[in-house]
Amino acid sequence: MNKRLFGLFILLAVASFMGQCFLYPSLPPKIPLQWDVFGRMAGTGNKWVALLIAALPALILIGMQAQTPTQKTIKSMAGPIPLWPVCWRCAWGLFRG
Repeated sequence: MNKRLFGLFILLAVASFMGQCFLYPSLPPKIPLQWDVFGRMAGTGNKWVALLIAALPALILIGMQAQTPTQKTIKSMAGPIPLWPVCWRCAWGLFRG
């Protein structure tokens, strides 16, 4: 992912979390968290769950960035991929019945 684009996404996620922190005192003790297909409230939770949900986008983005391979890692993985185990397994399944 482009570093500038990643920075923009992190900035938006942090801004969303900060907005949630700003509104946290005005939330009722129980907030709706789940709705059914007809739009009726199906579940509630404590208001601290709203902060947890607001933090998830930033945590997911940071986790995705940590799992993204670098160019050095990609070059070290380059090479032919052995397909014989896959072919052998497919053939074994066909003949086995």
